[in-house]
Amino acid sequence: MQERRWPMCYRETVSGGLFEATLLGRCRAPYRGKVEWQVDAELVRRLQPPRKSGIIVALEREFERRGLPARFFTAVGSGLDRHYGTDGWFELWGCVVTIDVTINLNKFDTAADVLIHEGEFEKPSMLAARIAAVFVAKLH
Repeated sequence: MQERRWPMCYRETVSGGLFEATLLGRCRAPYRGKVEWQVDAELVRRLQPPRKSGIIVALEREFERRGLPARFFTAVGSGLDRHYGTDGWFELWGCVVTIDVTINLNKFDTAADVLIHEGEFEKPSMLAARIAAVFVAKLH
């Protein structure tokens, strides 16, 4: 399945939530208000969509190619998304790297470990390398 690309003319009409859900998938965890990150993460981890998007599969393969068995979890639509700015996260050997995905080219601040602008998904190898660098920093 080919990923949907968002031409410049759509940036004003496509919501960030639709962009996130299309790219990362939407978790099936119900919104429960603001709870501790770890508590919500456990529920989100268990209630993932049945299939991963093409870009997530490509990113996980890039990690595997590097000998890093990182696994992705989408948090789109959950309390983690709404209250902690976490659209999803990668886990590797017990270490978590959170991501915030945006179509807003003027966004530079985030509570997540990695802010990813829409164009960065076009080069999964470079994006995986950037996320891997965060894993290295956290694990050492």
